[in-house]
Amino acid sequence: MYPNADSIMKCIVFDFDGVIAETDTARIKLLSEVLTSNGIDSSKIKIDEISGLSTATYLKKYYPELSENLIIKIILQRQKMFFSELEKYLKPFPDAKDVILQLAEKYELQLATTNTYSNARRMLEFLGLFDCFTHLYGRELVEDKHGFKDYKLIVNKLGYRIDNTIVIEDSFVGIDSAKDAGFFCIKFNPKNKETICDKADVTVNSYKELKRFIDGL
Repeated sequence: MYPNADSIMKCIVFDFDGVIAETDTARIKLLSEVLTSNGIDSSKIKIDEISGLSTATYLKKYYPELSENLIIKIILQRQKMFFSELEKYLKPFPDAKDVILQLAEKYELQLATTNTYSNARRMLEFLGLFDCFTHLYGRELVEDKHGFKDYKLIVNKLGYRIDNTIVIEDSFVGIDSAKDAGFFCIKFNPKNKETICDKADVTVNSYKELKRFIDGL
């Protein structure tokens, strides 16, 4: 149940990776290929560790031996491969586009992602969803000094009170950040993964389920 019966939901903040589109599979595949081509062991990459982190933050945390210049080189190589075949690697979740288009007619939609602004915009434009979002916050605005997503950094930029806003996230990092900032948070869990513990207020497994929940508020 929405935490404050006197509050009216006006704004929905979406994450991108793992919420609008399934990108982790391609991300790990391409990152593994790039690391291997640079003579770096890629066998230790785990989806649970990379989810919710930018590639730069992930590499700095789990490959501390890499230089800043090499990390930048790896990121640029992976991005070039990804964006050269978006139709292959960028897969929106079933019903995502239809539901987002419907929600945009009733609520203000905003996006907070650890992608750069320019990359997030390119992906939204490719999916035909860019015009649905009134604000797009890239890693330039949502990452703290340690490279982790921090919703507190955009609270004053939303244009709405926290109790008028819902955040939709999929990763522990994103969910914890949203809850620490005071937001009601929906966990999007399309693969129905069992989790030991997280702070999400509600979990949905599909966009149809998400739409039903929001319609019931």
